[in-house]
Amino acid sequence: ARLAYGLLRDVVVGCQARTRGRIYRRVVSARRRECLVLYREQIVNLWQRAGAPLAYRSKFYLLFEGQGFLHVAVHEDELLRLWKALRVFGAPTRCEYEEAVPGSTRVGAAPPRATYRCGFAEVAEE
Repeated sequence: ARLAYGLLRDVVVGCQARTRGRIYRRVVSARRRECLVLYREQIVNLWQRAGAPLAYRSKFYLLFEGQGFLHVAVHEDELLRLWKALRVFGAPTRCEYEEAVPGSTRVGAAPPRATYRCGFAEVAEE
């Protein structure tokens, strides 16, 4: 009886672990896709503002069209590079709201011109 219980418990625990893993991977994959869609919209907008050459844009999209963690990191790096080049946030070095928008808690400040997203936090351009 103990042997049968132990075997049954091992099978149930294994099935539960595989199911949890599948659900977690699906959620993480959906968040990565959502993040990449937002990043790509912002990158295109910033490329237009910067006047980036079409050849560079094409190469970027051909090289980084996947949805893995590396692709998310490359898109974040491109966003930061563009932000620094265009001086959108005073050249931020990290994706934190307080660091990206210095003095963001000012009273009576002018309304932001644009809202950008880094990670899962939204930041507004000064």
